[in-house]
Amino acid sequence: FIPDPTATESGLDEMDEHFSYLHELAMGLVQRGCQVDLFTCRTNSDQPEVVEHISGYRTIHLTTGTAEYIPADRVFEHLFAFVDAWFEFQQRSHRKYSLLHTNNWLSGWAGLQLKRYLQAPLVHTCHVIDDLTPLQMEHPEIWQSVEWACLEQADCIIATTPLEGIVLRQILPEYQRMRVIPRSIDTQNFGTISQADARQQLGIAQTTHLVLYTGQFEPNQGIETLIKACFFLPASFRLYLVNRGASDSKEIPEFVRTLVKALDLERLVVFVDKAERSQLPLYYAAAS
Repeated sequence: FIPDPTATESGLDEMDEHFSYLHELAMGLVQRGCQVDLFTCRTNSDQPEVVEHISGYRTIHLTTGTAEYIPADRVFEHLFAFVDAWFEFQQRSHRKYSLLHTNNWLSGWAGLQLKRYLQAPLVHTCHVIDDLTPLQMEHPEIWQSVEWACLEQADCIIATTPLEGIVLRQILPEYQRMRVIPRSIDTQNFGTISQADARQQLGIAQTTHLVLYTGQFEPNQGIETLIKACFFLPASFRLYLVNRGASDSKEIPEFVRTLVKALDLERLVVFVDKAERSQLPLYYAAAS
């Protein structure tokens, strides 16, 4: 289950960093001669079943009983229908898959079912630190059992940060199956504009001491720690909080605004409720 990269005119505007990572991973695999099918759920009845991005890389929209966006805390109840739809598509297309990749515990559950059927190796990217869905679930023990099953049964485990690698080495019975592969930076989009030009385009004064946060506004992403740290800075800075959450979180959460107000930082904080993906290189370049 990932946001559809064909859902908007720009193609990737609805994707947060996790899903942009998957897109770039698919592009890299195609460049190495692989064929990649990226499976997601249909979120609009008008979406075509198959969208080919480039030769060898497709997005497949599977119908899971609903044709609308599924919030993170409701995804698990649709996984059974997702797997059934996957089998139905595979039988029609006669496509053979030699490798499976899953990017969180939800897709990991589906991947385990497909692994048993295909007898294909499974590579699982584990987000043991920043996977937030369990905090929103009525029964977090489901997440615990699925995540552990993925760690036990996947043929290779990928950690995307050194800290996640340390955590996984402590809990994996066979840590040799784990690899740390940090997320990279798209140098074609980032690092190509000067700070002065970026600030001019964003309407930010050239003399501003700019502290930047961009990403998901969730408690375990460090946003509260950053805001509290800014309380001790001289009052000559500006903190830009740029929301890059999923499509169901287009506004700054109330707990963030409440903390900013409690620390009397409202005049120093600039909220950007929803930045387009194309704007991110500007904000990064503009930061001090």
